[in-house]
Amino acid sequence: MDADQRQLFDEIRQMKGETPQKKEKVIQEIEKDLAVHKAKGERSQLVDIVVQLMEEHRFLKAEAARKEKELRRDAERLNEYLRRYGGAGAGA
Repeated sequence: MDADQRQLFDEIRQMKGETPQKKEKVIQEIEKDLAVHKAKGERSQLVDIVVQLMEEHRFLKAEAARKEKELRRDAERLNEYLRRYGGAGAGA
């Protein structure tokens, strides 16, 4: 593993606990680096792993957004039910 790959790996590991904005910035930098490596025809096992992790990240981000939308819709339905039929906390 060369120095660039080691640095990339360390950056990914250190993302735990970072803000979403910081994570997104690091991901964009990684994508830029990957594009450079791809243009040069270079590709290592670590790069393949990073690409897979980024794809999973995008999928999970989209899945989280979908779940959040579902939860909001369910909450709206519940609030509407409580408004119609009364209940503790209706209209609160």
